[in-house]
Amino acid sequence: ISRIHGDGLRPIEHGYVLEDLSGKHAPSAWGRLAVEACLKWGAVAVTERNKVGSLGKENIEAAARAYDEEARRAGRPAVAQRTIKVIEKLSRGSKETRAQPIATMYQKGYVHHVGHHASLEQELTEWNPRTTPVSPNRIDACVQGLRELFGLGEDKLTPLSPAGSPSVDKPHGYQRGRIEHVEEHDDDAPRGRW
Repeated sequence: ISRIHGDGLRPIEHGYVLEDLSGKHAPSAWGRLAVEACLKWGAVAVTERNKVGSLGKENIEAAARAYDEEARRAGRPAVAQRTIKVIEKLSRGSKETRAQPIATMYQKGYVHHVGHHASLEQELTEWNPRTTPVSPNRIDACVQGLRELFGLGEDKLTPLSPAGSPSVDKPHGYQRGRIEHVEEHDDDAPRGRW
């Protein structure tokens, strides 16, 4: 996920979803994926500490150490440990409540996808918390990253009233056709740190 500031006249920021690496991975595999993605995009890692404590942060730090050790053995610069920052988030409220401000950002056109992320987009447009008990892991990962990106701390959680919900069928607000794609070769696509 990346961020580009407004044009200087307006402070509107846009968020860009660059990759969806969500999945079921062994701890060493997802730690390595996180390290490689952080290095590739110059990103910060955001982890949730609700159920597993500091496991996310500790796993990414261990993967960074292993990455640097491999780099040293191969004669490459060891940069992972000194460049990757890990932010731990303690989530409060329901996944639906946490997702609502981000759904609004999507609806207003402030969030864009670089390329296509079919599994994430399917969750974004089909998950209904009132009828689907399955936890939306891709949505949650995307929401956590975007909340951090846009500076939406847990203290700013304010659920929409039923009258303020974007739609009855999709109470979380993501709607097919409202996800804007930016092609990867587009000169306006984000680069660098978020």
